[in-house]
Amino acid sequence: MIKAALAASAVVLTVVPCASAAVPMSADENEGGVSLSVKGSGLHVDKAGGFVEGQANGSKFRLYTVYKGSRHTLTRWKLATFASGGLTKMSYANWNLDRNFRAGTWLCVESNIKSGKPCAKIHR
Repeated sequence: MIKAALAASAVVLTVVPCASAAVPMSADENEGGVSLSVKGSGLHVDKAGGFVEGQANGSKFRLYTVYKGSRHTLTRWKLATFASGGLTKMSYANWNLDRNFRAGTWLCVESNIKSGKPCAKIHR
């Protein structure tokens, strides 16, 4: 019984990363027809993107952050690129951010054609 408990705790210790380790981060959020994808490690965000189903001329996206209740625009409006796969058509925009954020910052995307504004929390 004690051996099993020690083995289980050893597994938990090897699976749970320490706060200083670089942990791969990936988040995908959806809200109101708009989706957000974030890739990075720890507090560093490499890439972020937003997409919606459908293709409408003039579709645009932009990123913003919210930290302790304050909203800050991160990017300008970016004209969407269209893609399709089978019967699915979509509009998307991607950014290579390559920057660090403070722990607890919310990274959000908004679209000019859909009302959703999904966010992903950046943390270690």
